[in-house]
Amino acid sequence: MKEINKIFFEDTKYKEKIYSITNLRLLSFEIYKFFLLLIFIYITSKLSHHFPINILFEMNFNFYSVIKIFIFLLIIDICYFLLFKSNTGIKSFHEIIISLILHPNIIKLISMSLCFCLIFFCTEEFKSLMPRLDLDYIKKKYDLDNNNEDEENEGYNEYDRCYYSDFFYAISIANLLFLYMIMDLEKFNLWPKLNLSRINNFKNRLFYAFINIGIIGFPSFLIIYFILIFFYRTLFVFDLSLNYTSLFVLEYNIFYLSLNCIKNFICAPVNYITNEINTPDKLIRKEINFLQEENFYICHHLQHIRDLYEYPRDVKFNTNLLIYENLKSLKKKVNFFVDSINKKYQLIYSKKFYNYVNPNGDLIDKIRIFFNKIFSVFDFRVNHVIEKETSVQNFKFIIEIIGNTIIFISDAKINKVSEDKYNDCKDYSYYFVDKLIDIDSILVNLIQNKRIGENLKKDLQKLRYIIKNYFDLIRYKQMKNKFLKLMSQKIQAII
Repeated sequence: MKEINKIFFEDTKYKEKIYSITNLRLLSFEIYKFFLLLIFIYITSKLSHHFPINILFEMNFNFYSVIKIFIFLLIIDICYFLLFKSNTGIKSFHEIIISLILHPNIIKLISMSLCFCLIFFCTEEFKSLMPRLDLDYIKKKYDLDNNNEDEENEGYNEYDRCYYSDFFYAISIANLLFLYMIMDLEKFNLWPKLNLSRINNFKNRLFYAFINIGIIGFPSFLIIYFILIFFYRTLFVFDLSLNYTSLFVLEYNIFYLSLNCIKNFICAPVNYITNEINTPDKLIRKEINFLQEENFYICHHLQHIRDLYEYPRDVKFNTNLLIYENLKSLKKKVNFFVDSINKKYQLIYSKKFYNYVNPNGDLIDKIRIFFNKIFSVFDFRVNHVIEKETSVQNFKFIIEIIGNTIIFISDAKINKVSEDKYNDCKDYSYYFVDKLIDIDSILVNLIQNKRIGENLKKDLQKLRYIIKNYFDLIRYKQMKNKFLKLMSQKIQAII
């Protein structure tokens, strides 16, 4: 009982509360998911025996199979959660694989392996619910027994082709859904921007799931149809193709809804009030080892601070947030991330990438060119600038903290006149604007680097767009409130 309380109901310490509340939310998510999955498969199975859905596929309801599917999905969700918590912001699949080889992480390796295997078992279990995908049914429908008797002397078995095509489909779907799950962990908006309620988020994702039927269904049908032509050597595989396509779309939408809803559960802000931290002061001054802690915990902490400075409130609250000790602690946290990205950025340029070789040189030069091209594929030094503690998600929160604090200083009413407030906070106003400019400059240089990955480049451009919005807002507040008095040339150039 004590262990259960610690896992799900710990609320005395700040860090432990974040994890225990998240575990409780994950448990509640799985309870919701079980009933929704049961209802969904039951309704789908009933509708599938009526026109026009029976043209696409038929499904039988089997409670035992649904339980097995749910257990598989439950373990996949737990593995996804473990991967989500330990996410370090790596932005390409091949870099993830190479990183696991060079720096093995047992939890990640086991989680990823389990996910792939269980997705495959899910596919097999879903197929068992669809009578038109039963191998005996396919064998009878396509008269494979007669084909075998006629073609035995030609050295191949048509029934084997049926089995191999079915196995090929299951492996292909497992690979596609596994890649989708891993790529989902690389998204820029991995942490949902809008804190929608669970019901609103589910309805929103359900709407997109219906749209996915058309977007994914037609191209999937064409691909599956042409692959089955290769296996069965006949054009009359429309019914089989429709059933396989329906199964893929069904599975994809279940994974789509599951992954997006689970993030809505686990990423929502956790109330920071505990015995350890019960005031905004203690939250801001909380010492955290950003190099050692998981990004999941760091993101929750940065999210808490960002929300404190999101907008001004009553005079007492505003005054408290802008006292010297709080701004000093805030500066220290921001300084850590900015210094960390600066060190990483300078490190990649302190080392030579590769020696220049003459493309018109002799055979040795051409061999060097060849090996340089191979090594460049595995060179992630530029990407490493935006990983771990300096991941895109962390810096998104840091940018929002800096921007919110600047606007907060401009707008918040405290127990001093505006002139005194601006004089007391001027050093921090200049500091935060200056850091926002520095981050923007680093992002520009990284985007222009030829060795940075395309996915990461797009994410950095999105970060720059957030910074640009803050610059526009700061200009407006400066025109309105004149809270920046003596600006450096660097700040004047932006403002």
